This record gives sequence, C-alpha cells and structure tokens, in this order.
Amino acid sequence: MSNSDIAAHNNEPVKVVTEVRNWLNTEARLRAPGPAKVWGDFNDFMAANYDVLKARGFSDDDIEKLPVGELIECMQDWVTGHS
Repeated sequence: MSNSDIAAHNNEPVKVVTEVRNWLNTEARLRAPGPAKVWGDFNDFMAANYDVLKARGFSDDDIEKLPVGELIECMQDWVTGHS
C-alpha cells in the first residue's frame, strides 16, 4: 500500500481495524464480520498464539520478533482450528 493509510486512524488500533475492515469490505465486496468481531478475534488469536509459542519454548522477546511468515503460519493454523 506504499506507506499510505487508507483513512485517518490516529494510531488507535481499534480504529485501524475498523478502517481497514471497512475498506477491504467495500473494495472486495465482502460480507465481512463487523469491526468489533474482527478486533475480538484478533485479540483471541494473540492470546492463544502467545500461549502456544510459550509452550514451544519461545521467550516474550522471541514472540515479539517472530518473523512475519511464521506469524502468518500461526494465524492460518488458528483460523483452521476455529472455522
């Protein structure tokens, strides 16, 4: 997205999720869940992923620096288990 925000969000995470969800919903003609559900699911994933990674021997620093590709794999695994 070439470092351009789709809408003002004042660096507020919930507003970022709302703006991105609304933009994707419109542009891709989705019937996406509401922003509150997206935010809730994101937080559920983050908590569950933290527990899984800690059990696998990751430190808090390791988790914070998890490579994007590995994080995406974690997300895919979590979504598969929650569909």
